[in-house]
Amino acid sequence: MSDVVNDTRPDLAIVTGTSSGIGAAIAKTLRATGLDVVGISRSAADETTLQVDLADLAALRTALEPIVAERRVRTVVHSAALQVLGAAGTVSTADWLASLQVNVVAMDVIVGLATPGLRAARGSVVAVSSVHGTATSNAIAVYASTKGAMEAWVRAAALDLGPEITVNAVAPGATDTPMLWAHLDPAGPEAARLVERTPVQRVADPQEVADLVAFLVSDKARFITGSVLRIDGGALARLGTE
Repeated sequence: MSDVVNDTRPDLAIVTGTSSGIGAAIAKTLRATGLDVVGISRSAADETTLQVDLADLAALRTALEPIVAERRVRTVVHSAALQVLGAAGTVSTADWLASLQVNVVAMDVIVGLATPGLRAARGSVVAVSSVHGTATSNAIAVYASTKGAMEAWVRAAALDLGPEITVNAVAPGATDTPMLWAHLDPAGPEAARLVERTPVQRVADPQEVADLVAFLVSDKARFITGSVLRIDGGALARLGTE
């Protein structure tokens, strides 16, 4: 570990889900702050990205172990997510388990491997949750459950990993990403209603979420841990019965 601590190269950030959307914006933003970034994605985008299916936890360990042995990890950001649609009681066990592995367990595995470096660097962990961790809608029971579990993990990990490591989550509302538009016609009435019912009258830009993550992993946020910061345009401020 002493060789890693004395490494003169920039500290490392591990970011999942970097092929597009929020994860891609986070990786670009953290690189701009001076961190080296190793991305993790099912579809490798470039030489700095590991092509790993996060549902395969053994493959994840195999890919990351040599990296964390060689480099000091300062930041872990878990942005990858599997969004399976279906009402409670209708989703297959296989889809439940894959969602839990990708959305929650993979984050725990990555942080476990990176903990020595994170402690040495007094680093930070950020989980990209969702408004669905607090309030949800029909036919998205699995995704909502995993985001709720993710936020509970953040609270527990903040206690376990402090004082050296801060652990937080951001909870975006509707964001301009392929995941949103895969299930929603941007020109359709549902998208218009979503915008209308969001107090700021638009969806988020992925860069806005990335900027919040960059703040949370900076020294300016050292007194913030165990928190979930909403970035939802005010969506959760509205009564669901209104």
